[in-house]
Amino acid sequence: MSVAPSPPNADRNPHAGDEFVFASAVEGLYLRALKGRITPALADALRGVGLDVDHVLPAYTLDTWEHSLRVTCANLFPDQPLDDSMAELGRLLIAGYQQTAIGKAIFPLMRILGPTRVLARMGRNFQSGNNYTDTSVTQLGPTEARLWFNRVIQPAFYRGILEAGLLSAGAKDLVVELGDRDGAGFTFHLRWS
Repeated sequence: MSVAPSPPNADRNPHAGDEFVFASAVEGLYLRALKGRITPALADALRGVGLDVDHVLPAYTLDTWEHSLRVTCANLFPDQPLDDSMAELGRLLIAGYQQTAIGKAIFPLMRILGPTRVLARMGRNFQSGNNYTDTSVTQLGPTEARLWFNRVIQPAFYRGILEAGLLSAGAKDLVVELGDRDGAGFTFHLRWS
């Protein structure tokens, strides 16, 4: 399988060559959710960090994905704080992912399972889009939990994913709070009704 070249500073993560984001995530965000919003300048900037939206590869390094998200935020939401634009990209990823072949299979099932059971299988859900995500859930009550991820590049991006994903699973009055970072991992506190 061929992958896009890493940006010049990819060596800051010694596992960069081992962690991949799959084409399904790229398709969900760039080809579905952002369809019609990718300007020539954004397309050029994305190519500059290794992601060509006209020729999507089977997988991209995590560093390429992270740089692509940052470039996208800077181009589409130049006046917003990075956390706000990352959260918006996370929500857009879920909206677009629902339109992919994988998403069309997963999201109706999520509605049937409901938020608690979706959280219990969150690691498996993320593995349809990458090869590195592992999660652990601690139920604090029937509608409250802590969710730990082993690898989080931008907590706000994951907050947006969790917000859109759990709302799609039927959560109401959802609150996703950023918790603590432990190395590359991160914990979120979730409440819903």
